[in-house]
Amino acid sequence: MSKPRRPLPPTPPLPRLLQTAGFMLGGVRFMEACRRRYGGAVRLGTLFDEGFVMVFDPELAKAVFQGPHHQLHAGKANVLLGPIPGTRSVLLLDGDEHLHHRRLLLPPFHGRRMNAQIETMRECTDAA
Repeated sequence: MSKPRRPLPPTPPLPRLLQTAGFMLGGVRFMEACRRRYGGAVRLGTLFDEGFVMVFDPELAKAVFQGPHHQLHAGKANVLLGPIPGTRSVLLLDGDEHLHHRRLLLPPFHGRRMNAQIETMRECTDAA
């Protein structure tokens, strides 16, 4: 017996074309308006994906990232990004393959290694 599914987040009462335009052209302003109106998460029905969910709440985002990898398929959702990072990018992988590649990437982002990069990050930010 499978677990009952949680209800999807609310979605703006706009046609898919307008939701797509808001997301692509309105960017941060559109998403901020959605966050204020709908709270921690919103579902957009865009021309690319009718079930695109944007998570704003940090605790909810943490829960998503800690969810079972066999249920979460970000690779499918990110397929349009393929030409940018490449089709073998960890952003486009799912399941065990994603987990394997993600674990390979983790060491540089922990402890002393991360602290050693703080000054470089500051310099890059100031230069931008």
